[in-house]
Amino acid sequence: MMKFLLSKHSRSIFIFALLSLFLCMAAGKASAKERNPVVKIDNTSYTSSGTEVTLRLWMFNYSNPFTNYSARFTGDVNLYIDDQVVIKLNSIWSSIAGAKRETIFTAFTDKPVDINIDGTNVGTAQFNNLQYGQTCPDNSNTTDNSWYTVDLKLSFNKSSSYYGHKITVKGKWQDQGSGSLVTKDVVLDNIINGFVRPINLKAQPSGGNMVFSWEQEGYNPSASTLGKWIVYKREGDNNVKLGEAAANEHSLSIEKKLYSCSNGYIMTFLPNVCKGEETVCGLTTSLAATGHKPNADDICQICGHSFFRYHTSDGNIVDISGRDFGANVVSHKVVDGECVIEFDAPITQIPQAAFFYKNLVGELRIPNTVTSIQIKAFYSCTGLTGNLVIPNSVKEIG
Repeated sequence: MMKFLLSKHSRSIFIFALLSLFLCMAAGKASAKERNPVVKIDNTSYTSSGTEVTLRLWMFNYSNPFTNYSARFTGDVNLYIDDQVVIKLNSIWSSIAGAKRETIFTAFTDKPVDINIDGTNVGTAQFNNLQYGQTCPDNSNTTDNSWYTVDLKLSFNKSSSYYGHKITVKGKWQDQGSGSLVTKDVVLDNIINGFVRPINLKAQPSGGNMVFSWEQEGYNPSASTLGKWIVYKREGDNNVKLGEAAANEHSLSIEKKLYSCSNGYIMTFLPNVCKGEETVCGLTTSLAATGHKPNADDICQICGHSFFRYHTSDGNIVDISGRDFGANVVSHKVVDGECVIEFDAPITQIPQAAFFYKNLVGELRIPNTVTSIQIKAFYSCTGLTGNLVIPNSVKEIG
């Protein structure tokens, strides 16, 4: 009987020991999985000056001489932006890799370090706020305070796009918690959503208007739409605002006379935080000048602008300032030896003394939108030769 009891007791102890060993092994494996480093975006903010991003890194770092229980980065740890390496984090904090618990608080560089992409400085990176004895939100053991945290502040200037980006920390992670040394690659991706931007900008005539239309693109579905769309016309080195639309709209109608096929156009999404800016990096697209397509009446079939053409003996344009042609002058220049006045609409008259005593030569053709040729419009233009074409539209000659 005593032998039976002892045997039964022995079996209980043996089973309990096996169970304990199994649980320890399971806990060890789970713990090994949970000791992987973690990188999360703690804060992202946008201003008219650029973008501020704070990454928080959780890194397990505990070494015990009796159990040889340790985990740490080893080798180079790199920061990537959109899969392009931009900085080696070891260069601004040598202890990010290979350090044990007692040496992890080695000071890191307290000055911002430049971030360059394709030879352009886009901002700075700086470590701060190093703390030990932390728990990790992605660790199931919420009481394990063997983690240290550090913040990596990324300050991007206006040359960096306000569009979304992928920010990645890559390195080799070494773990010896289970007794055997394991080294593996870790890729810690994070996304900043950024703002939406316009794509596929088009302009089409519709009656007396030109209608801009575009599509909206975001880095991901969470890209911000807190802002508005703005269309500009390029005039030399200047942007002339033509109109704006709410974020939920994707078309904008303007009068034809405000549009010209000889100008380029810019469409931008302007975030509310960038109020006062014209265009925002990465949130802009353009529409190139297509060139006019005049019909037989010298009126562009796209934008409705009209043209009056003439020649002078010296090849230079004449001064028509203050003269009313019934439409506004868009440009007045020499094109391939011909003087060309471009108007924002069909002209209706040749004003009084418009070419008074000017050195016009060759033939002259009056557009068939003109209804009035006023007094002395071509007085003493003795160089005009050949046919004078006056269309049926003219009802009055001064």
